[in-house]
Amino acid sequence: MRGNIGKGTEIFKFFSDFFKLTGDFYIAESNESYWNGLMQASDELLKEYQECEFYQFAKALVLVLNVYLSEVKFKGSKKGSWLISYSKGD
Repeated sequence: MRGNIGKGTEIFKFFSDFFKLTGDFYIAESNESYWNGLMQASDELLKEYQECEFYQFAKALVLVLNVYLSEVKFKGSKKGSWLISYSKGD
């Protein structure tokens, strides 16, 4: 079944914010400031949407982005098999 995810919906706004996060950190850097900034920006983005029904989906997208930036963009790994997990605390 098709859902409404068009302009004006929370999920549309999330994707806009997620795209901005991606653009802000797409070029991985080898310094603590970059990685701390990525983690802080990721946490802030997720905090904004923590009450939304799609929160687990949003969290998964942000997690995959973080792993992609670390493993592929920074380390150059192209294997495509990552161990991805997050704590159940959220």
